[in-house]
This record gives sequence, C-alpha cells and structure tokens, in this order.
Amino acid sequence: MKTLLVPFDFSEESQNALYVAQQLAQKAKSEIILLHVFEDLLEQSFSVEGEMELEGTTFEDIYFLELVRKTKRKLQSLTENEFGLSIKVKIRLGNIYKQISQLIDDEKIDLVVMGSRGASGLEEVLVGSNTEKVVRYAKCPVLTVKNRVELSNLKKIVFASDLIGDQGGIVQELKDLVKLLDVELIIVKINLFHRWVPDDDLMKDLSDFAKMKGMTDAKLEVFHDTYLEDGIINFAEKEGADIIALGTHGRTGLAHIIAGSVAEKMANHAKRLTWTCSY
Repeated sequence: MKTLLVPFDFSEESQNALYVAQQLAQKAKSEIILLHVFEDLLEQSFSVEGEMELEGTTFEDIYFLELVRKTKRKLQSLTENEFGLSIKVKIRLGNIYKQISQLIDDEKIDLVVMGSRGASGLEEVLVGSNTEKVVRYAKCPVLTVKNRVELSNLKKIVFASDLIGDQGGIVQELKDLVKLLDVELIIVKINLFHRWVPDDDLMKDLSDFAKMKGMTDAKLEVFHDTYLEDGIINFAEKEGADIIALGTHGRTGLAHIIAGSVAEKMANHAKRLTWTCSY
C-alpha cells in the first residue's frame, strides 16, 4: 500500500477520512494524495496552478482565481501533520468522480479513503452520487469513513462473501489489510430464507474457500436472514465488527447492493468502516 487517495471537501466527514488515512499511511509507510475538485466551472480560463488568461477576464474569473489560491493554501496547511507524513495536494476542475478515477489511474492509487455522512441513507459528502460511483467502479479498494476512528481500537473485520468466482485480487488485498491492522477476520455467508441451503453445506463451502485462499486463521460463520443487506448488517452488529468488507462485481452482481441499500445502512452505523474491492 504505497499511495492513498483522500477526496477532500473540508467537511467534517472528509476530515475524518483524512485522519483515518493518516493512521493507515503511518502504519504502511504510505504517501497520501489530498484531492479537492471544483465542479461545474469554466475550465478553459484557469489552471489549478492559479494561472489565468488575462484577455477577457471578468470579475467572476478573478473571484474564482482567488478562491482556488485560497483553497490551495488551506490544503497545503494540512500537509503539516502530527504523523510526519508525506501529503501531496491536488486541485482539479471538473466532475468529481471522473477526476478521482483519473487520479487512480495516473498515480496508481492503492486505496481510496472517502467520507460519507449517511444521516439519511447514503448522503454523500461529495457532490451527487460520487461516493456510490467510486465504491462501485473504482479499480482499487475503497474505505468509506463516517466518523473519526482510532485504528488502534479496531478488533474485527467481517468479510461477507458470496463464494463466487476466483476473488484472488480482493482476497490478497483483504489479507494485507487484516495484517496491517492486526485484527480478527470473520468470513460470513448469509443464508437467505427464500434460498435456503443446509448450513453444513455452506460451512463446507466456507472451509474450502478459506483453505484455498490461505485464510485458515479466519473464523467462519453462517448467518440466517431474509435479505442479504440486512443479514450483513445484523451479523456485523452481532459480532461487534469494526469494519465490513465486501467484494463487488463491478457493474453487476453485488455492485448494486453495495452501492445501494447495504452501503446506505452501513453508513448509518456511526463507528463502522466499510471496505469494498472489485474482483
């Protein structure tokens, strides 16, 4: 985990995300990139370095230029931190989701750490449905943060697996996270009432999966519920989990669940982090 990306809009939630990212970066000896995006502005007149074409400059242009410069100074002040970390500041103009996606590619980001309010469902800190889009489509793992969290207090990660597909990439990323945080891993399979499968069969599937993926130290559980999203949330509550880990299938499968009702409900649990990864 060499580079972490923190989309930042100066909200409390994005500050909480930065705090979590700083702790992770300190543990992993990583670099942090702090990204602020100005949306829906005239990109052709400005650069993020504060340069501007003088011909045809309006009062609004000058106001915006000063806003960019002020924002850059405020972001730069955050690079002086108690953790002694390397933090780069990036300011971009345009669509937030597109800028995040581009930066993931350009900087080879290993983890995105994002804030989310969740006061009334998945009410993203960032404009529109960007948190949902990043969770669903990002080419790297995403950690969604609501409140200020001390990583030293974390004890358990619940990985809700559908046991489908190879999942090689997500498993390795998850194992690295478990090792970094030094927490217990619990792998759960939700046994839905309307798709009932004998628990013994599911436990065998879980055991085979854990052995094949080198996760033999993980605790294995089957949990019964009516709906998948409720099952994941209820099991995490029962276990007192600090992080819920989920794999997404990109645009299909679990993606709509994670980006929808599951993420919506998880965002309303004050101390719970959500870690997602595509496979």
